[in-house]
Amino acid sequence: AWQGRWLPHIAPVSNMSGATGLDNRRLLPPYFPVLRGEDKLFGHMLSYLYSDVAVLDYPWAVPHLPIPERDRSANATGFGGSANFPWFFVKWVSLSKATCHSHAPEDRLRHLGEAFMDLGQSARRDIEELYRDERMQDCTERLARLKQQLAEAHDTPANWQAFLQAGVAELERNLEAQTEGLPVKGFPAGVEGDELVNLWKGRWRAFGEALIAWPEVMEAARTLEA
Repeated sequence: AWQGRWLPHIAPVSNMSGATGLDNRRLLPPYFPVLRGEDKLFGHMLSYLYSDVAVLDYPWAVPHLPIPERDRSANATGFGGSANFPWFFVKWVSLSKATCHSHAPEDRLRHLGEAFMDLGQSARRDIEELYRDERMQDCTERLARLKQQLAEAHDTPANWQAFLQAGVAELERNLEAQTEGLPVKGFPAGVEGDELVNLWKGRWRAFGEALIAWPEVMEAARTLEA
């Protein structure tokens, strides 16, 4: 859910970025809650709106210390390799950016909104293909990184090498399981196949509509703020 409150020239932030302040006198995209990674989604959308933006990294950081402490047991060492639809938000922003030739941020935001509405109108078969492609790419990239780490791990402890080997074996099994009949899975947990595809198609359409309406929402917020 949304955290924080409207302040002069400060955008609302999520509970993961409680130390973030953003000057919203120029158009900013919404900070959309997408289970996890809404900060990454926001960053990609900001880059979409302002394609010539410069990014600076300061030599300091605020630590992110979850409460309660996260489970670091052996049962929490899965290597992933399965795409999920919330993360596909970010993927679709990147893919759509290459097709946007407008310059004004308002026009670019409308283009992104229309791209999400178009995604929400896709045929089930097309969504399934996008899902399998994303899953395959994710598995392949993770596997390549682990193999590189394993190749460079000659002088590391045996338990670390065994950890990397287990990851390589798991991801190789995942790649072998990539078949056309692979069910679409993601969030919410326990929902898959046509039910999940239809759920997220509705979310994508609604998100596209929200992006198109966002400049009016921002203007209304400024009016109330004044």
